[in-house]
Amino acid sequence: MGPSFSPLAEALDLGSSGYSPWIVAGAVRLGTMGPFGPAAALLHWFTGVRMRPATLRRLTLAAGTTVRQIERDFSAAVRTTSGVEEAVADVPRQLSIDGSMVHLRTEGWREAKLLAIGNRGAERPLTALSYAATLGTAAAFGDEALGELGRRGIPQASDVVMVNDGAEWIQGFVDLHCPQAHRVLDFAHAAGYLATAATATFGEGTDAGVAWFQGNAGSSGMATPRRCWPPWRCCLPARPGTLRWTT
Repeated sequence: MGPSFSPLAEALDLGSSGYSPWIVAGAVRLGTMGPFGPAAALLHWFTGVRMRPATLRRLTLAAGTTVRQIERDFSAAVRTTSGVEEAVADVPRQLSIDGSMVHLRTEGWREAKLLAIGNRGAERPLTALSYAATLGTAAAFGDEALGELGRRGIPQASDVVMVNDGAEWIQGFVDLHCPQAHRVLDFAHAAGYLATAATATFGEGTDAGVAWFQGNAGSSGMATPRRCWPPWRCCLPARPGTLRWTT
């Protein structure tokens, strides 16, 4: 006797996976949060449904592929429009971009590029947070993130604060998609750049270098570029235009 299908499967909308949409959605959500083995165990704990880790992995990857294609299609549409949120483009926003290393089973460690967008308010946490990410090159990330940038009206916004670590690929991303943004170098990386300048100018571990660093990277905040300029002369990049002062 060959395989057979119960009419109940169609009535419950089980689909080709044999699981209900609710179970598939739960499995995919758990699959995005950690290893597939523990995710399958949690799924069974909360729902009583047993699912092999390999099946949960397959469903999660399929959902990710679908979502990525949807975002690619939306990004392509944004290129021909003036922005989805043009009417509210002047809402104060903050945009942050960074890279994060992820370990793939077959490829080892690779860097995922990520962005986060939020609405700014006076002395309160960001609201209406949204995200985009790409496991690929900076060029691919810039292309695929265009959908979320357009959805939030970033290219047309007049009040955007960009907080990042100063990496060159991030500066290129902002140059392309949001050149009007006010760029802010985060404190930790700014302190690291000042330490590099102090070492290159005064020597490693010297009293003069330590005093200069502490005077410019103290708890009261970073000094202005004009005040820090002399030690930075030795750290200028060879290619003109790559040094950007931020406050």
